Amino acid sequence: MANKTKNTKAIAGATGSRLSGDLLRARRIYHEQVILNNIGVTNTNDVTVNTFKAMSRNPTIKMGLALLKSPVCGVKREILSDTPAVQEFFETYITPQMDDIITNMLQCMDIGFSVSEMLWKDVRYNSDLLIYPYQFELIDPTDIIFLKDEGDYAGIKVDSVEVDGNKTLYTVWEGLYGNLYGTAITRPSFEAWRSLQYAQLNADRHFEQQGSPVPEIYYPDDVDDEGNYTYKGDAEAIAQGISSTGAVVLPKKAEENEKVWEISYLEGNTSGDNFISYMTYLDTLLLRGVLIPDGTATRSGSETGSYAERSAAIELLSHNLDEISQWIDRGFQKQVIDRVVEANFPGANVYIKSEPVSDIRKELLYELTKRVIDGKNATETTREIADEIYKRLAEDVVI
Repeated sequence: MANKTKNTKAIAGATGSRLSGDLLRARRIYHEQVILNNIGVTNTNDVTVNTFKAMSRNPTIKMGLALLKSPVCGVKREILSDTPAVQEFFETYITPQMDDIITNMLQCMDIGFSVSEMLWKDVRYNSDLLIYPYQFELIDPTDIIFLKDEGDYAGIKVDSVEVDGNKTLYTVWEGLYGNLYGTAITRPSFEAWRSLQYAQLNADRHFEQQGSPVPEIYYPDDVDDEGNYTYKGDAEAIAQGISSTGAVVLPKKAEENEKVWEISYLEGNTSGDNFISYMTYLDTLLLRGVLIPDGTATRSGSETGSYAERSAAIELLSHNLDEISQWIDRGFQKQVIDRVVEANFPGANVYIKSEPVSDIRKELLYELTKRVIDGKNATETTREIADEIYKRLAEDVVI
């Protein structure tokens, strides 16, 4: 397009926003709100409950948590007693709820703690009037204020209503030194998650600005007696009709037999390869932070330490699955079984018995963790593991 007289001032004054539609703008606003609510005023050494809650909604972190929880939830458990009638009572009223109860308890891994209110009711059993917890209602952690008795857990307060500790099922992850809020297992992933929020925000801004072409309108370069372009206002009106988000209007000197008024579009830079690569890398760090110790989670590739160090971390994780399962069993025994026994069968011997975490579950988690530590892409690795799981199921192997 020859002999275009570019108005530099007009170009510089053109808005940077492009015709990207409501979706990109909504995504950008969402990420801005996430950053404002969860990052802007957060000390990285003191991550808030709201932040842990937002982190647990991230698909990669959610997948990592599921990988850790699934082997524990899948353990075969039963409640036994020396007294057949007592065992039958538990099998009738408590065992059917066991999976939901354990799932609620494991929520402490997401946030640092979990609290479920135990709702009790009467039941006529073998001519005796007994009571049992018929529902374990998981309470939103952001609504909870802890009640303490000499620094120990004594219950909760929700919306000015106090609930005694004996009527709740309270589980805390790494609740050291009287810290009732605990520390979520996702804490090592926080820095990567925070960086991912900024990366997503900047990517959205990039595509919002570059994702759609900008109208470029040329008008005759006629000027009035004061030196102003005669048709500039008309061109701007046309631009506003085409796009409410921005356009460039430029004067153009007419050549012989050449159209003066013209509308074209600037080509946007829609390449997002750098964003995709960076966010894929952060995605892998998120999964590392959930599955392996903090010291290894922040390293990548050749920086992941010696083979012995990596193997030790993976072996520790595999061993921890049994430790987590046994820890959950102890909490279930103390807060559920013992309370029901005390209320109905004082002195009765009732206990939970569970099998170890299956070797196949450990093997699959072991393989996934090894690949993640070695810097493999989290999404591709997960697909491979999923294929392996389906293969094992097809072979009628119980996982």
